[in-house]
Amino acid sequence: MVVAGGVSFIVAALAFMFVFGYLAANFDYLDILEGSASDVLPRLRAGGAGMRAAWAVYAFLPLLLMPSAVGRSSLVPIGVATPNNPLQGTGRKRRALRFVLDRTYTS
Repeated sequence: MVVAGGVSFIVAALAFMFVFGYLAANFDYLDILEGSASDVLPRLRAGGAGMRAAWAVYAFLPLLLMPSAVGRSSLVPIGVATPNNPLQGTGRKRRALRFVLDRTYTS
C-alpha cells in the first residue's frame, strides 16, 4: 500500500506540472483568474476541446492522491485538512464554477 501511495504522489505531481504548464502557456493561467467572466469564458471556448480536456484533467488530479490516504484513514479524523486530503484543491474549482455561473446568469 505504501508503494501505491508513493506512485500516486509521483504521478499526481508530474500530471499537475504538465497540466499547469499547458494552462499557463495556452491560457495565461493564474493571471486570467483575476479577469472577469466576460474575458475568461471566450478564451476558454476558443481553446476548443483540448482546453476543456485540460481543465477536466486538472479538476480530477486530486483523485490521484487518494491511494496515499487509504492506509492512513485510521490515523487522521475525517474532515481534517492534511497534505493527503484530495479536497484541498476545491478552491480552484469554486473559482472556475463562479466563472461558469457568472456567464450563465448574466447572458
